[in-house]
Amino acid sequence: MEHTKMELFNFASKGKSFEDPDIDLGFAPHTGATPLKPKKVWRYLGIFYDRTLKFHDHVKYYATKSISTVKCMRILGNSARGLSPTHKRTLYIACVQPVATYGFRCWYRPGLPGFRKNILMLNKTHRLGALWITGAFKTSPTGGVLAVAGLMPMHFILKKLFDRSVARISTLHQDHPILRLLDRKNAKGSLLHSNSVEYNQQRMKRLYKLVSTITSGKRKSNFCST
Repeated sequence: MEHTKMELFNFASKGKSFEDPDIDLGFAPHTGATPLKPKKVWRYLGIFYDRTLKFHDHVKYYATKSISTVKCMRILGNSARGLSPTHKRTLYIACVQPVATYGFRCWYRPGLPGFRKNILMLNKTHRLGALWITGAFKTSPTGGVLAVAGLMPMHFILKKLFDRSVARISTLHQDHPILRLLDRKNAKGSLLHSNSVEYNQQRMKRLYKLVSTITSGKRKSNFCST
C-alpha cells in the first residue's frame, strides 16, 4: 500500500473517555519520531465520518458547499431582472438540494442525538435558497418564505427522500446484487453475502452475548471474593 493512502481512524462511544494514540508501524515513514497519527475525520466516497458517527462534519461540509452554490446563482437573477422565480425554484431543486442532501441516509436517524443539529445546518441553506427565489428581505420569516417559494421544510424533504429510497428496494429485480446485502426478509430469496445485514446482526448478537457473559462472570467472582 502506498504511504499516502495509509490512514488511521478510531471510533468512540459517547460519554466515555477515549484514548487516541499514535501507531508505530515499524517501517518508514511511519516509525520512530513520525508514527502514524489517527485522523479526527475520515473521508470515504464523499462521506465524512467522525468518531461518534454523528456526521456533523459531513453535513457542515455539504451545507457550506450548497450555500456557496446559492450565492453564485445570484448572478443569474434577482428580484428585478434575470430568471423568473419559477426557473429559480427549478434550478435550486435540481442543482442545490442534491448537494445539500448527499449521503443523508448515513445520518438520517430522527430522535437520536445530533440529528437536530444536522437539520439546523441544512435549514440555513434552505432559507438562503428561498430568499433567492422570492427576492424577499433577509428578515423575512423562514416559514413564510418557504411557502411563497413553493419549497417544503427541510425535514419533510429528507423524509420524502428516505421513504423513496426504502420503497425503491422493493422494485429491484430478485437477482440485483444489492439484495444480497440486506436481511433475509427483504432479500427476495437471493443468496446472502457474508457481509450482509442479516449475518452482521447475528455476529453482533453473539458478540453482545459473549461480552455479557464475561461481564456477569467477573461480577460473580468479585462478589464471591468479597
